[in-house]
Amino acid sequence: MSVETIFNRRVCQAWVSLISEVPHNEECQRVQIANNERIRSNLMHELKHFLPEGEAEKVARHLGVHIDGIWVRAGLLPDPVQADVAVSEMEFAISKMLPFDEISAAKHQDARKKIETIADIALGSKAFKDKSMQE
Repeated sequence: MSVETIFNRRVCQAWVSLISEVPHNEECQRVQIANNERIRSNLMHELKHFLPEGEAEKVARHLGVHIDGIWVRAGLLPDPVQADVAVSEMEFAISKMLPFDEISAAKHQDARKKIETIADIALGSKAFKDKSMQE
């Protein structure tokens, strides 16, 4: 999965550095607030198809916390976190918070294949790789 290109140790450590500055730096606070809102909005866009609004808000908040936790842990652990492992952890959390039957599982598998294809295209370009790996 090309997500390895963006889900690398330097990026994860940068995330830890950013969030450690949030309590002390207004610019970092604005970045974090915008990031949290973007994640919430993206999650709500999809969750509204499965859950009532109030419950969707709660699940979006929990999934956002889970996403942050994966990135923080990846930035702090001595061994790199594999992107497939992180994605599987998210899938597990989602499967516990949303209705999940055979039809949902099949739709999810189809969606994951599409996401992986898009990630390969978006993150696989030479320009993106060169830029993301610069020191």
